[in-house]
Amino acid sequence: KGIIMKQILAPITVAIALAASSASAFDPADLKKLKETNECVECDLTLIDLSDENLSGANLSKTNLTNAYLVGANLSNAYLSEANMADADLTEANLSNAYLFKANLTKANLTEADLTEANLSHAYLPYTNLSGANLFKTTLSKTTLSNANLSDANLTDTYMMGAILCNTKMPDKSVIYSGC
Repeated sequence: KGIIMKQILAPITVAIALAASSASAFDPADLKKLKETNECVECDLTLIDLSDENLSGANLSKTNLTNAYLVGANLSNAYLSEANMADADLTEANLSNAYLFKANLTKANLTEADLTEANLSHAYLPYTNLSGANLFKTTLSKTTLSNANLSDANLTDTYMMGAILCNTKMPDKSVIYSGC
């Protein structure tokens, strides 16, 4: 009787797991919209792989990019336009080596995100949650980090010359008031 129950429950468990994983993946219609218009406001791009993509000037505000891969992605053009990712959810996203020059990440959630060697020069990150983020060798020169949360973030070899740290919570939980 126990063996029969296991034989019945195993396929049900697999079906539930597959349904749950597909439900958490990105919406293909949202990807199509992004590719066609370079805009996808309030979209679901969970788990998407946009590595090495040119998304210069993309509007991804309020978009769910949880666990997204944006490794080496170009999200800004220094001369024309910058990405808008205000209020985006980038929890556990991989943005290593991404180019985010002047990008707007106001109030974005980058909890546990990987920003290793990303370029965020002149970017806007006020009220952004970077708790637990990996910012190893990240460039944050002249970046606005006012009221940002960097608690438990890795800032090893991070370049922060001219960064605005007004009321910013640092990795050791201290608060910096530089540039207020």
